[in-house]
Parts: sequence; structure tokens; C-alpha cells
Amino acid sequence: MYYKKLLMKHHLIKTSIITLLASFTLGQIILSNPESTTEVEAEFSPVTVSKYYENINHKHYGNELKDDLYKLIKGHTEYDYDNAEIAMKQTDRDWVKSPDPNDENPIMVLLYADYNDTNPITWNKSCGGYGDGSEIWNKEHIWAKANGFPSQGLAAYCDLHHLRASDKKLNNWRSNYPLGNSDNEFVTDNFGNTSTCRKATPFEPGDQYKGDVARALFYMATRYYTGDGSGGSKLALTEGTDSSGGKWGYLNDLLAWHELDPVDDFERNRNQLIYENYQHNRNPYIDHPEFARAVFKNEPIVEPKTLTNLVVTGSPTQKNYKEGATFNPNGLTVTAYFDDDSQTVVTSAVKWDKVTSTSVNGTYTYGGVSKSVTVSGLTVIEMTGLTYSGTPTTTTYNSGESFNPAGLTVYANYSDSSKENVTSEVTWSPDPLTYGVTSVTGQYSKYYVTINGITVNKVTSVEYTIKFSNSSSDGSTAINTDEALQYVSEGKNYVSSIGVSSKTYKGTTGVKLGSGSATGYVQFNLSNDGQISANKVTVGIKKYGSDSGQVKVTTSNNETKSFSPTDSLSEFSFELSGKTITYVKCETTSKRAYLSYIKVAYESSEDTDPVQTWIDNYMHMSDPNYSGEGTGLCKSSGTYLTAKIALMSLDVSYRNNFENNVDNKYTLALSRYLAWAKANEDESPFNGTTIIKSDYIEDIYKSSQIYIILVIIATLLITTTSTALIIKKKRK
Repeated sequence: MYYKKLLMKHHLIKTSIITLLASFTLGQIILSNPESTTEVEAEFSPVTVSKYYENINHKHYGNELKDDLYKLIKGHTEYDYDNAEIAMKQTDRDWVKSPDPNDENPIMVLLYADYNDTNPITWNKSCGGYGDGSEIWNKEHIWAKANGFPSQGLAAYCDLHHLRASDKKLNNWRSNYPLGNSDNEFVTDNFGNTSTCRKATPFEPGDQYKGDVARALFYMATRYYTGDGSGGSKLALTEGTDSSGGKWGYLNDLLAWHELDPVDDFERNRNQLIYENYQHNRNPYIDHPEFARAVFKNEPIVEPKTLTNLVVTGSPTQKNYKEGATFNPNGLTVTAYFDDDSQTVVTSAVKWDKVTSTSVNGTYTYGGVSKSVTVSGLTVIEMTGLTYSGTPTTTTYNSGESFNPAGLTVYANYSDSSKENVTSEVTWSPDPLTYGVTSVTGQYSKYYVTINGITVNKVTSVEYTIKFSNSSSDGSTAINTDEALQYVSEGKNYVSSIGVSSKTYKGTTGVKLGSGSATGYVQFNLSNDGQISANKVTVGIKKYGSDSGQVKVTTSNNETKSFSPTDSLSEFSFELSGKTITYVKCETTSKRAYLSYIKVAYESSEDTDPVQTWIDNYMHMSDPNYSGEGTGLCKSSGTYLTAKIALMSLDVSYRNNFENNVDNKYTLALSRYLAWAKANEDESPFNGTTIIKSDYIEDIYKSSQIYIILVIIATLLITTTSTALIIKKKRK
């Protein structure tokens, strides 16, 4: 059709112009700012890095080396936390996609975000007030601020070496949990997609972020191992699970991550920018990865070596397998060879693929270099499918929960008529379950099994409980914020920091607020993105002895309520008119009282699915014969455009659900919508609102032809008339 050629020609012209302008603009940038390119290139100069560490004794290790590094990096220029996002415009930008240092809205590299390459997010999508309300990222304290430096006045709180731009929702999932290997389910990102990060505790980021977070924690445990001189805790990494009071667990996992995900150019560039433009100190574990084991494992510095080869010898003891089974390496020895002529047996560290054919591959990774070996000569019995018996014990869930296969037995069936119970190895999806799901799918190897009859309810209420663990006796000395955090039990993950007055003590029922004549208070700063949607606050309080004072509860939106505690622990509640709060403060007016817990709740009566509402209003699904104008499925641009505009007005996560046909809920509506899009020749039905329709192009083309003909006729008439008048005038 002609309109397609017309569009193609227009596209080629437009592309040529854009290319020309881009070339001209790039030339302008290079000519007007010749240092902008060399700045980035110079950041990887080994001379600069070598000079910075020239006084470090490479024969030192353990605490001696840690102290050497501490003295080198301490005393840095502190950067204001409120302006940290301005710094991140440079430190966390994608220098490949946004190379112009003067770009006011560059594409960002987000921590934990698997969509970095496919769905670029710009700087103004932050939570710092620079965006348009559709914030995607916020600042992540890789060393959780609640564990050692809860106040913005502490240097560690604002240290750019561990502040990273992060996917907002995945940062919520991480909360204040320590970082380490986890067997928990994968969590969803800001767009509702399943990420490579695993739910706490501990929180496990995807492989591509593990080295980054490990090296940030190594830096923090070195820079602040003596505290920061202004009240922060002494930070330390431990091999245990104690993650409080400035201690952080899972050191062995972090060291393994450090080697699994080696330093890349982004980290080097970021390290250099922080050094040159902001704090004027460096992260030693980015410049010298070999320092990590030397400091934290008390081992002599081992200069970096490179994996060059992997060799397998011997013969596997087990050679007969069923398809999908786990390979057994008994009988084999796998040896890694390095460029320093050393070699190490790494059999136990090799990751083997599942057995699916007569040979299987194993991979070993060291220092970011991976090598593989192949073991052949296996016999494999082919799998023919999955079956199951029984019924799930639990069929009704709330959204956000995971499917429980209890009551089911899933079998893998094989070509030799045998079968095996593989229930524990089946992966179930969707996970987590979402509102409206009626079935789940289990996968083992290349086969699937579907379980129907599932009901998932929409969660209409959320409750955050902040509870103090009871102390054995009343304290005689006022507690500080670090101590207060240690006493919080159930609600620890909802609290980013705690403020206390000098008249707050350890108590037999929570904490004791106030003295006989002075006010005492505790203020909980909430950690869920800095705010929690709430419409109800409940406190559990008890009066102290014969004191008859009141307790006042205040929220960040200045809603206040006072209660008179009784002799026994009692609950007092009040409704909030506001939707969000960032803190809750409990204080005595003059007498003493025990505070045991606070509950912040959000309850909603709404139980609607926005996508389903859109379907009901715009897709005419109640009438299966609806066709609109023309024949077949709707070809009315007006009907389709109205539906599309309404779809674009939905939250992006709901649009993604519809586009991805979540849990087959929207199959019919999606089919109809895509058919309408095709009928209207719209190749991007989930982006924008413009429809390209051949009829319109043809009409414009025909109209333009008529217009041109009319212009030609008018021109000829004017020319003829003018000529006649001139001739007539000459004759006179």
C-alpha cells in the first residue's frame, strides 16, 4: 500500500535528520567541552590508584592492614545526605547510555534491578522530589543505617561509598535485613516482575550485584571499625548471624560474592568520581580486591591470579540417570589451573547442569573467569511427562503468599514406565500469588503440571507491629538509640531508626518512659520507603506503679491522641485522617508509664481489580458478539482509541499484568484488545495512544492530491488572468 511507502520514506528522512543532528550535537559537545570525554577515560589510570596506596605495606594483613587502610580513607569530606541524589546523577549514571556529563536527566544504573538494560530509568524518577510522581528508585544504604548509625548527623549515614540508587520496591524487600545466601522465594521489582533477588532473611541480591554490595560492606567495616567519632557504632563483619549493634553477619557469603562478581568498569568509575568530586577517599576493595581476604580472613595478601584452564580426570561412579536428575561427581577430580602456574582441586565447587543427555557440563568460576568441563558416557532414561496425585491442603491464599504443595505428590514419568516423586524439586508459579489467581503451574525439567481450584484474595489490611522485648528489670540509666533498637523485636524491620529522650529506660514491660517529674519519649521512624500508609494506630501501655499520668501519641502528620494507662497492659487506639505517616512518637506528659508495643494498621474495603474494571467498562466482554463498526472484531478507531487511552491511565504494574496475561486471567480480553490493535494497524498497543490507520493515511493522501490539483488550477487561473491583463494594458 502506498501509505506504507510514504511512512517508510518519512521515516528514512526523519532518521537521516536525527542522525545528522546527533552528529552535529555530539560535535558541539566535544568541541565546546573537550575535557568531558578525557575525564571519564582518565578515571581508570593505574598510576592514580597506585599513588594513592603507595604507603600501604603489602606485608601487613588482618587488623594491621585494616588499620592501615582506615588511616588512609578516614577523615573524608562528608557529603550532605539531602543532596546525595544530586551526586548520584554523576556517580550512579549509566555512562555508556548517558555519556554527556552535563545531561540533567541521565539514565541511571539501579542496584538490584534486572531491567537495567531493557527498561532504562532516568534520574528524575527518584524519590527525592525531582520526579513527576512516578518514582522508580531511591537511595539504598547497603549497610542498613538502623544497624549502627541511625541519625543523619553521623558520617556513615551519608557515605556515598555505600549509598546506591536502587529499585524502590526491591529496596523495600531488602528492608534492614543482612545480606547473605538465601533459600527463600524470588521477589518482585518496581514493575511487578520477578527479580533475581531472594526474600530475606537474609536478603540475597542477584549475582550481578553481589560483588558490588560485598565491597561496599567491606569498605564500611574498615572506614568505621572504630566508629566515626560522633556517636555511631563500631562496625564489624562477622561469620555468624548477629546483625545488631553495628555487627553484620554472613562474612563468608560476602567473600564468596566478592570473588563471584569481580570489579567492573562501573564500580571503578564510581569509585573515582567519589574520590575526585565528592568525598576525596576511595574504596580500597575496588582498587585492590586481594585486600578482602587479607583483612577479614587474616591471611597474607595474595596477589590476583587468573583462571586459565579446568581439567577433569577419573570416571563417574554413577553413569545411569533419569532425565532431569542431579549429576553425581563421585569418582571425578576437577582441577583448576591459574596463570601463576598454581593449581587447585575444585571438584566440590563445580556447578553441574542437570542430566538431560549422554553428557553433562560442569562450570567453575574464579575471579570472574569461568571454565567448563564435559563428562560423557552417561545413560539417560527419557522423561515423558509429569503427573500428580492428591489435592493441595491449602487452596485459599492472600495475595503475596506462596503456594504450598502440601497434600500433593508430583511424579516424573519415564520411558521405562517408572516414576519418581519429585515434589520437593518442583518450582511453582506464579510466586508470590496475586489477586484473582485460580491455578498454579509446577515445573520440573522441561515438563509442567497445572493445579486448578486455587483462590487468591486481595489483601485489604496490613499491620506493622513494633514491639519492645522485655528487660529483666528496670534500668537505672537512660538508654540511647542503639540500645533502643536492640530491644525492638517483632517490628524491627519496619523501623529505620529510633529517637529516645534521656528519660527513657529499660523496663519490665517494654520500656519505661519518663521520670517522676520529667517527660520521656520514644519516636519510631518508619522504614517502609520512609512512610507507611495507615489509618489506625494502636499502643500497648501500662502505668508505672501508682503514677497516674497520661501517654500522648503523635504521628508525623500532627495527629495526636492522649491515653490514661491502667494497672494492666491495655490497648488504646485512634483513627488517622491522613493516609501516610513517617513516624510515631509516644511520650509521657509528666509521670511514668511502660510502652510495650505500637501497631500501625492500614485497612481498606476496596476489593476491586483495576484491570478487570477497565475490561468491564471498555472491552464489551459481556457481549461476546460485539463487533463495533465494520465486520469482524472492532475496527472503530474511536472505540479502540478510547479503550487504549483508558488502559494507559492505569498504573504501569496493572498494564504489565494485562500485557503479560497474568495467570491467564485476561485471555479473552487480551485477545480482543490485540485484535482491535491489529485492525487499527497499531503495532504498539501498550505504548502511547497514537493509532496509525491506513484509511486516515489514504484520506490524507487523497485530500493532498485534490489540494495540489486545486492549487495548480488556481495558479493557472491567476497566471492566465494576470497575463491577459498585461496584454490588454500593453495594447492600450
